[in-house]
Amino acid sequence: MPAPSKSGKISEQNTALKTNMYISNLKLPLEARAMGGSSHNNDIEIFNTETDELIECIEDKSNNSSRTDYGQFRIAYDENQGWYQATGVEKPELVELFTFLKPMLDEKLPTNVPS
Repeated sequence: MPAPSKSGKISEQNTALKTNMYISNLKLPLEARAMGGSSHNNDIEIFNTETDELIECIEDKSNNSSRTDYGQFRIAYDENQGWYQATGVEKPELVELFTFLKPMLDEKLPTNVPS
């Protein structure tokens, strides 16, 4: 049985390959690339092959463990601005969610919570 990092990389490569087969059938100018490995990069990125523009990112999950990331983000506390979104700011839906939560966080947790 391969190490989890190798197994994840293999899964990402297989998903990118299958995605490319689907894209090819649709005759779209797109390409899926396995980018993640054991890094903080997106697992699979889909690019426009004519412009090399990044179109979409996909997280590849081979199991549904407690570490599965369904669009999580981190928040942090600053004494001047209160709670702020520390990661995930490139995802509009996460920014919208945090914008909704921030007033409640600032009100209910008006100071840094020890970790």
